[in-house]
Amino acid sequence: MRWTEELLRAYWLATIICLTVGVTSAAEPPLGDPNQPYDRFSTEIVTPHVAWANPSVTGPLNALVIAPCWQFRDTVELAQRLALHVTPLMVSSNISWYGAGESMSDLDGDLDELAKLRLSDGRHYQVVVIGKVLWTALPEWVRENVLRRVMQGTGLVYVSPAGEDEAFKAALATRDAAAESVLLESAPVSLMPLKMERQTSFPPMPAFGPFELQCCQFGQGRIAVLDYNDLDPKASPWTMHYWATPSRLAGGPWYDYYFAIVSRAMQWASRRELPVRTTPVLEQGATVSRIAALKGGVSFRIASPPELTGACTLRWRLRNEKDEQVFSKEAAARLPLGGEQGTALPVLPSGLHILDLWAFIDGKVAGWGSSAFRVESAGVLKDLKMTAPQFRKGEPVTGEVSLAAPLASDQALVVEVRDRLGRLVVQSSVKTQQNSGKFSLQIPEPIGCYFEATARVIDRTGPLEEKSVAFGIPNPRRDNFMLFQWGSPSEDPRTEYATREMQRVAGLTGYYDGVLYASDWDSVRPFAVAGARQGLQSVPYLSTYIMGPAQMDETPDGLATQKEGPWSARDLNNPAFLDRSRKDMEAYAKAYSGTDVVAYSINEEGGVPHGESCFCPFCLKAFSEYARKKYGTLEQANKVWGTQYRSWEEVRGGTLPDALKTGRCERWLDQRLFMVESYNRWQRAGIEGAKSVDPDCVIGAECVVNIDRSFDIPAMAQHWGTFGHDLDYMDAVKRSFMKKGDLSAFWSGNLPMEEDYHRYWPWHTLLQGMTHIFWYPGHESRGLGGIAALYPDFRPFACYLQTGEEVKEIRRGLGPLLIGGDMMLSPVAIHWSTLSYFLDIFHHPETRWENSLRDAFHALADSGFVYRYVGVPQIEAGALKDVKVLVLPYSQALTAKEAEAIRTWVREGGLLFADFLPGVFDANGTKLPKCQLADIFSDPQELKVNNFGKGHAVLTGSTLKGYTGRRATGDAGDRRGMTRMIEQYAGIKPWCRVEDSQGLDRGDTEITVFKNGETLFLGLLRDPGVRAEIAGAGGEWTVKRSEGSGGNLGTAESVVRLPKAFHVYDARRQDYLGLTDTIRTGLIKARAKVFALLPCKLTGIDLSLSSAKLKQGDLLKIIAKAQPLEAKSCGLGLRITITGPDGKEREEYARTLVMRNGAMETSIALALDEPTGTYTVESEEVISGLHRSVQYTVGPR
Repeated sequence: MRWTEELLRAYWLATIICLTVGVTSAAEPPLGDPNQPYDRFSTEIVTPHVAWANPSVTGPLNALVIAPCWQFRDTVELAQRLALHVTPLMVSSNISWYGAGESMSDLDGDLDELAKLRLSDGRHYQVVVIGKVLWTALPEWVRENVLRRVMQGTGLVYVSPAGEDEAFKAALATRDAAAESVLLESAPVSLMPLKMERQTSFPPMPAFGPFELQCCQFGQGRIAVLDYNDLDPKASPWTMHYWATPSRLAGGPWYDYYFAIVSRAMQWASRRELPVRTTPVLEQGATVSRIAALKGGVSFRIASPPELTGACTLRWRLRNEKDEQVFSKEAAARLPLGGEQGTALPVLPSGLHILDLWAFIDGKVAGWGSSAFRVESAGVLKDLKMTAPQFRKGEPVTGEVSLAAPLASDQALVVEVRDRLGRLVVQSSVKTQQNSGKFSLQIPEPIGCYFEATARVIDRTGPLEEKSVAFGIPNPRRDNFMLFQWGSPSEDPRTEYATREMQRVAGLTGYYDGVLYASDWDSVRPFAVAGARQGLQSVPYLSTYIMGPAQMDETPDGLATQKEGPWSARDLNNPAFLDRSRKDMEAYAKAYSGTDVVAYSINEEGGVPHGESCFCPFCLKAFSEYARKKYGTLEQANKVWGTQYRSWEEVRGGTLPDALKTGRCERWLDQRLFMVESYNRWQRAGIEGAKSVDPDCVIGAECVVNIDRSFDIPAMAQHWGTFGHDLDYMDAVKRSFMKKGDLSAFWSGNLPMEEDYHRYWPWHTLLQGMTHIFWYPGHESRGLGGIAALYPDFRPFACYLQTGEEVKEIRRGLGPLLIGGDMMLSPVAIHWSTLSYFLDIFHHPETRWENSLRDAFHALADSGFVYRYVGVPQIEAGALKDVKVLVLPYSQALTAKEAEAIRTWVREGGLLFADFLPGVFDANGTKLPKCQLADIFSDPQELKVNNFGKGHAVLTGSTLKGYTGRRATGDAGDRRGMTRMIEQYAGIKPWCRVEDSQGLDRGDTEITVFKNGETLFLGLLRDPGVRAEIAGAGGEWTVKRSEGSGGNLGTAESVVRLPKAFHVYDARRQDYLGLTDTIRTGLIKARAKVFALLPCKLTGIDLSLSSAKLKQGDLLKIIAKAQPLEAKSCGLGLRITITGPDGKEREEYARTLVMRNGAMETSIALALDEPTGTYTVESEEVISGLHRSVQYTVGPR
């Protein structure tokens, strides 16, 4: 079933609101705070642009710009192209004056105060710009102020007006048609995409256009209305319209020309028109022959006032339809100017071209114009097709060129391939037979996954025709730490520029793409291609399951059921829905073919929370089958449930209210376990769908925000290749349940905004054995202020910059060594019981399951033990054989097999801790007369050591209860007592000891150890005391603060006692500390320390090249060896950078690699158009800082 546009939009908006609105939970930082984006305006971040009139002979315009806060990048884009002094007035959205920023309190009062100040009588502007803001959304006094200013001579430019009142309509009464004609005569308006039909694929977009220009005189002022007809007064405030261009941009070279129109309108409205008028001789879009273009057939009429005399410069620039500059030229001229001015152009292939001409006086623009034309087609080249949309790295790239007719004797066919950076990586002539030619090309050491092949027919004068097609060589890299951004990439230049900035300031590696709302190729493929072109890896979240309360009805017997309508087709037990989910995943995977997909996600805050169950016909039938399989006979089911069903057809699961009323939870528990099983089945269907297209793909659950959403993690982790969460107790899921090489992520973002947190969470993620982090939200937001990665002007939030600095350090240094290494786990485990979690909802007289779990893992981690989880599947499969200590955190329910496995394990020597008597319920949820491990806990006194066979069991009771909350006080006696018991009765100690100034173990520091080769990496990280989580079914972000275990101590002097002497390096500082078994260091709150422990001291790095003299297109091999020879067994890291002849680093060649067996070799394929000159290769060993450099030269091929 294909979703309707209305359902797509409703689901999209509902999900956004769930994700982002909720109850605002953080105080808005004050104006001027580095994490406050509101009212910030700077042109500091420069993006590619055409400076139409910047600088200008008429000087910069003094402009007041009223536009939505998060669309103010357009004002920066405009100020790059037109000389401006900007005073900003940022409103909430296109249709509202007020509105709180996402996850923040409102700034309405600040907006009013700024408006009163900036519209006061003492403020004078040459032009006011209103950028796509509903006229009636402006307060009445603002509207009156603007019109009064226009009456007195101030210009007004209004882009896409809507909601005009009678006063504004009256202001447009006197129209100036001549001005409209002059304003547009030098812009290629007739070719620009200024009208589009409604887009029904995701995201659904309304139609816009046609474009209308209206120039009017009002009193002493002028008004220019540029109407794209794209602002709907009834649109959602979440609809995003950049104000200076149409709401949707098509590909091609047009982006700069939208700003050219706005620039001309502002100059006209302010009476600051440029003195030199340039008008194309050809009609815009006219077709010319190659010869005519070559001989100057594209020209302009130029006129200037006679009083304007002296020298001037004419500057020409030609670009093609790919927005590539292909020609530029300058020529001296004398003023006044008159007549036609043309210039000879290079030989051009057929297709669209745009010639721009500027007149400069003393380096300032005095006039400009543009002429768009088409070079006529030779009618030779018919088509270019690749054999496949993607190729594996190392295999030949093949395709075929079709011709309309055989080539003439003086014609040839050439195929070339360029990568996403525009580098020419391969070029070859193609032999043709009759009307076609096949080719096979080899692309060594590809950079990125996006490539573009171009077939070109040439003759003796130059290119005749060309056609291009994109293809991919996917090679996702998972061997270094990664930062992913929430939100889809786009071909819109602003989104691309924002991506570049996030890559620059934070080392952004990829994006979390929200394509789950539609699976068709037309919806998904543009996102995939845009990300590939921008050098991003992706984690597409392809599907999720959200059954919110709004989709539920109550039946007469008090049971919940899904409402009839579109949602009923999304039932987890509807075979058609499962089949559709499987096929949708197939479609997604196909749409992402040829791109660097790191992993697919089948979850986005999804699941079926414990209060939600389905009793539709599909689920009733499936539940009956579930119960029949579990109990065998109806008599046994009735016995367990305490019911009197007469047939399986009558059977229904229970509800929590009924369970609480009757005091029996068995039937409700079965309903919950059935929903879990149903959800798991749906996940597996999605996994099967993706793997049917890409058998090697990584797929799993990202953005898991709570266990209550029907996640049986111990059961499903074996099917996942990636797992992402935002909960502290899920940090250990990967190391506990998943395979080496699998991925795991921690989710966070702006909240909390404290620097301590943003210095902490990337290192915490890495040192807990995870592989990447996700930042929420994207580069932009909504409302006044709010949260994002970048300000509206694209400068970074302070917190984003802080996170990015840590990410870049990790990626350039220790990331590959720790991710490629093995985390050294203690033989200590914590019981993860999904069954007990559900029982806790029904019965919790002593504590709560999540609280107990937190207390257990904090106590163990603070003692220096690197714990793991074990669940029902693992225990029943014998996982306890690798464990010496097991902690049961409020494990009220045990299966019979679990209980027996634990009993046997203790009897054979295991040490068992439980806070309260475990296994007081069986696997069915039946309350037992005594706990299943009563024989082990023969004397159930608190802290009493019970001997059982060779092992021991201890009830901790209230001793550890609430430990998580007491960590901040320094009261760790309870935890230290547990540590002593573990050493005494299990014979194990933490790998190292971290002591405070009193000689006590610190207890406020995360301690982890990794091994890579013979190198050990000891990570120490103090708690920041603040954390953000997504809480509740509404997806509300909440900030949780405590003093953390670190308290208020800024720096804590500490002593680290190692089990033996090592050659120790402070790896982040690259400082050698000597051969020692004791490290004295200061541990700063939330700042990670990583010590590398080696069997020898490093003395040097030998660096050599395959050749010091290379030609364009050659393969460069870089070889490195570590010294001394004893370092051969060590895991070491090498950072390689290359500086070009221009003195700038070639970022595409930079890499951080692991040295194995004391050596490393890497290859770089030089482009066929590689700049010639001398290059420098720099190498730095990341632990020691040992450095070497060599040079090579590149000559022409």
